[in-house]
Amino acid sequence: MRWMAEGNLVPFFDVVSSWDLTSHSFKNMMTTYCIGDSGEWCDYPLLGCVMKKAGYYVSFVTNQFVPNKDNSICGISGGFFLNEKALSDQQFDYRNTKMFEYDAEMLLEDFQRRKTSQHKEFIIYHFLGQHFAYSMRYPSKMGIFSHADINRPDLPIEDKKLIAEYDNSIYYNDYALNLIVENYKMKDAVIIYLSDHSERMFGPGNGKKYGRQTFENIDKDNAIENFEVPMWIYCTDKFKENHEKDYNSIVNNARLPYMTDALPHLIIHLAGIKTSSYNPKRDILSPQYERKRKRLLRNEVNYDQLFAY
Repeated sequence: MRWMAEGNLVPFFDVVSSWDLTSHSFKNMMTTYCIGDSGEWCDYPLLGCVMKKAGYYVSFVTNQFVPNKDNSICGISGGFFLNEKALSDQQFDYRNTKMFEYDAEMLLEDFQRRKTSQHKEFIIYHFLGQHFAYSMRYPSKMGIFSHADINRPDLPIEDKKLIAEYDNSIYYNDYALNLIVENYKMKDAVIIYLSDHSERMFGPGNGKKYGRQTFENIDKDNAIENFEVPMWIYCTDKFKENHEKDYNSIVNNARLPYMTDALPHLIIHLAGIKTSSYNPKRDILSPQYERKRKRLLRNEVNYDQLFAY
């Protein structure tokens, strides 16, 4: 709230993910392909390649898709186009090589590494975030909520405990995001935060369900709880001063409908890159942005039609 009051943080209010599965969502967010374009995601340039060719030092700092030799399920299902050596080398100048128990630990080590960096940088921080089991996503000292804080008389204590653990994981996630802002707020920088998917947490109409029901039929409840995601853009004071037009566009367009598969076009715009891979119709900051584009969840269900009256 303080960042919003100071005019640095701009929340976006109508954002959905293209998929409720990290691996599929990542494929869309890491290429200039958007759902509805001809061909497949792999037919389009990878975002990291575009940024590297434009002269940015590209870092991918992840707590999930770390290159390793054990063929973990994360690496096989979602990280293959990130971890295959030739593709990784084309996209990234730097990769971290180990995972951390908690996301903030990953950040603090990376901040130390880049203390003396003079590069023009594009950095992707990929958290474990709120993946189940939620109690494993934060240190015990940051577990400030308990079942007694959950006002859900319709639920048993065990379910309330689960909600409290989820709330604690969000609290810790906010702590980690604050570390990023504090580390870069004195630079000419812009920070984009969003989730690759969301999860049910005993929401209305869902009975006692929590987590994701991936590949279930997508109805209103499923769309709200598994596909609607938070997104905000933080603009440092120097960015606001040096890029006033872009800052005003961020503020003025924050209520437009958006799907996260279009993220690369927003990034290319903010990076000041001129490329044929950029599509202004997919860039939420562009006057040509296609506001009525179909937002197809899993490339099959029109999100906006679910809520049409």
